[in-house]
Amino acid sequence: MTRVSEVEQALATATKPALRVEGLSKSFAIPRHRTWTLKERLKHPIASFSHDRLDALHNISFDVEPGEFFAVIGRNGSGKSTLLRCIAGIHEPDTGVVELNSRLAPFIELGVGFHPQLAARDNVEVAGTLMGLRPEEARRRFPSVITFAELEDFVELPLGNYSSGMQVRLAFSTSFQVDADLLLFDEVLAVGDEVFKQKCLATFDRLIDRGHTIVYVSHALDTVKKLADRVLLLDQGRAVALGEPEMVLERYEELGRDYMREREAVAARRTAADEPELPDHTALGNGRPASGLRRFVDVTLTLARAEFKLRYLDSIVGYVWSLIQPLLLFLVLWLVWAELFNPGVDVRHYELSLLLGIALFTFFSEATGAALTSLVSKGGMLRKIPFPPLALPLASVLTSFYVYGFTLIIVLGFVLVNGITPSLRWLEMVPVLLLLLVYTVGLGLLMSFLYVTIRDIQQIWVVVQRMLFFLTPVFYPIELAPEGLQEVLMLNPLAVVTVQARHALLDPSAPTALEAGGPGVFAGALLITGAVVAAGLLLYRKRVRQVAERI
Repeated sequence: MTRVSEVEQALATATKPALRVEGLSKSFAIPRHRTWTLKERLKHPIASFSHDRLDALHNISFDVEPGEFFAVIGRNGSGKSTLLRCIAGIHEPDTGVVELNSRLAPFIELGVGFHPQLAARDNVEVAGTLMGLRPEEARRRFPSVITFAELEDFVELPLGNYSSGMQVRLAFSTSFQVDADLLLFDEVLAVGDEVFKQKCLATFDRLIDRGHTIVYVSHALDTVKKLADRVLLLDQGRAVALGEPEMVLERYEELGRDYMREREAVAARRTAADEPELPDHTALGNGRPASGLRRFVDVTLTLARAEFKLRYLDSIVGYVWSLIQPLLLFLVLWLVWAELFNPGVDVRHYELSLLLGIALFTFFSEATGAALTSLVSKGGMLRKIPFPPLALPLASVLTSFYVYGFTLIIVLGFVLVNGITPSLRWLEMVPVLLLLLVYTVGLGLLMSFLYVTIRDIQQIWVVVQRMLFFLTPVFYPIELAPEGLQEVLMLNPLAVVTVQARHALLDPSAPTALEAGGPGVFAGALLITGAVVAAGLLLYRKRVRQVAERI
């Protein structure tokens, strides 16, 4: 029975279309008054929430059979790219169904994820991971990417030093490393110089011969006529014609003639004093979380590694300076500040406590600041390729964690030099650092999504961050605070981290976080951490599908 059911299932799958689109509609809200700040919202309270509706697609339906070459044509603004983005999962349709029965690879824009300061190897790894390859697979295929792009002599050169043609060749070669049965193309085939164009078209012919299913958006009507099995004609978001290439292309030419006659009539009526015509609205994309935990982890870690390399330009001097910089700061604090500042009581290892507190708070400050702007600064990625937006703030936090891991190493060196013997108590630093990381990720996630629509968050956070610094026992031991104030201070999760880290790493006689605030206050700090993380995830879930549209 099992074998029969498997055969029946395989036959049923074989008869399914590779792609089914049914009743697909998509519209965009076009704000009448774009507001980024609270001042603008208060200044224009009504206009801030008013918008016009742009119907990009209306009730589109079609099937694409396995191995079929399906072309989509139409004038600019007719909805072709929006259709491809809905199929790829970058846009969320308002209504309708997109059913995929084949593994998909979208080639909506070449070079997504490329950074001009990274060399070809790192760019291929980032771009390949974003498109669905495992990082190790992207690295394994790197030699064939370079060979196809004919860039063997420029492997170690930063991408910013490539000519535009070289960049396009690298991007095209990287894109075709993705193994998929269903390929989406949006005007990305004829690239580079004439010789490379022929090479690309020959590759494209091989894909067709191998039986790949292709959905091809293009204005190149000769290519459509030569290769397409069927053609869909869109006009103003509606399906005007669907069928054999010759019939649909003829209808397209008729629409073009009608459009030109309309334009000429409008131009004849206009006077020199009339306002110029407005260009068509350009629909912005919206990133949708890709399925699969493994891909999410791959994208996050790859982006974090790339950001880390960019921060130090992948140089030995950069990495050494990342160690020397905190070392110099710690020496100044050790030799100058600790001598000038007398805490008022005999505090054991005060200098070390100061260094440890600054290292932990600096990580928190840097990580939340980088996460806050991560979605907006990487908006180009979100608009062009489907991947989990959560990876961007998380990658920013992980990058800072890499960087300030070096700082903690320096602190540990000072601890050992000061004669403190390692003990099992040091293992308490694992949950301490985990709490710090979770709290930082939660705040970074929350603020990154708020920053998409309210840019004042950045200035507000600067002030809040400074307040948090003084409310965290970095420069003063927690036991010096008045008893009533001490409990209030310990509601701050950062206070829990610094107090417990001091107890675990430096002074077992110092109060623990539980002793400093009491069980109720300690539980309150943990609840605050959980609430921040929950609020970030809730906002993520609510706004994730509209992020790129609002950037």
